[in-house]
Amino acid sequence: MGSKKRKRSSSSSSSDSSEGPDLVVIRKQLKKALKDVKRLTGNEEDKTLKKLPPEIRKMLGSQSPPSEMMGKPIHEEVAQVWEQTLQKGLNTEEIKDLLQKYPPIANCMLVQAPKLNVEVKRAITQQHSERDERLAHVQAQLGSATGALIELLGDAGKLLASVHFAESQSRRILASASINKTFKSTLTETPVDGWLFGDNLSERMKMTRALEKTSEELKIPKV
Repeated sequence: MGSKKRKRSSSSSSSDSSEGPDLVVIRKQLKKALKDVKRLTGNEEDKTLKKLPPEIRKMLGSQSPPSEMMGKPIHEEVAQVWEQTLQKGLNTEEIKDLLQKYPPIANCMLVQAPKLNVEVKRAITQQHSERDERLAHVQAQLGSATGALIELLGDAGKLLASVHFAESQSRRILASASINKTFKSTLTETPVDGWLFGDNLSERMKMTRALEKTSEELKIPKV
């Protein structure tokens, strides 16, 4: 009887050595995991088994990502009005009344939609010009919304200002699509002020032309 046990142990050890150390470790981990699972399912009241061991969690795979986080609910009637507006929009008169009710902030005029520079407006297509007008109208509403939130400006104002800036950048990209590439940096590197491409654009364009001319004159002529 003892010889049979010795034979079994020797055969198992020989099989373990033939499988290699990695397979042996994996087999041991699986055996341990199965034992833990059996203990889990067989003793639900054991508080020590409420958390799965790390190796079992790893074998089961990662959990599904949590659902999208939502903010706190607002007043039901307010939610209904906003959802209706989001679905159908506001009519022209309502928008006009709100823009008049909340004019631009006196000491922060940059919340207004920057005007498209005359030089650029003459150079772009009618289609680009009309698209810019639509975007400018959106910015005008953002400016009024910022003014309406003056008492609660903080983070809400920052978010609106960020969207306002993004709209200015979108308008710049659309408008500069049909502009001479020589002046691209002149148009885009100047911060937005009351004008979409900054004030004194004509003067800056003259400087760009002069710089281009000087650079060409400095180049060694090709033989």
